[in-house]
Amino acid sequence: VFALGTRYQITKGPLAGLTPYARMREQRQTVSGGTAQANDAEQYVLGATYQLNEWTVLAERDWYNSTLYPYDSWRGEARRVEQESSQGTGA
Repeated sequence: VFALGTRYQITKGPLAGLTPYARMREQRQTVSGGTAQANDAEQYVLGATYQLNEWTVLAERDWYNSTLYPYDSWRGEARRVEQESSQGTGA
C-alpha cells in the first residue's frame, strides 16, 4: 500500500478559511491458490473545506478504480456549530 496526501489551510487574505486537500492511495494484492480474487485499487480524492464564522462547507470528489468494486462519488456537506455561552447566571 502506498499513500500520499496534502492539505493547505489559507489563513489570510480574501480566501481565508479555505482549505484545499488531495490524497492518493494505491494498493496491489497478490493471491495464490484458493478462490479469492486480488483487489488492485487506486483512489484519488480532491476536495476543499471553507470555514466562515460558525459555518463549514465541504465539497469532495472521489475516484476509486478497483478490480472488484470501482466507484466514483461526490460528497457535499454544510455544518453550523454554535459556541455555548460561558456566562453564568450569577446568584
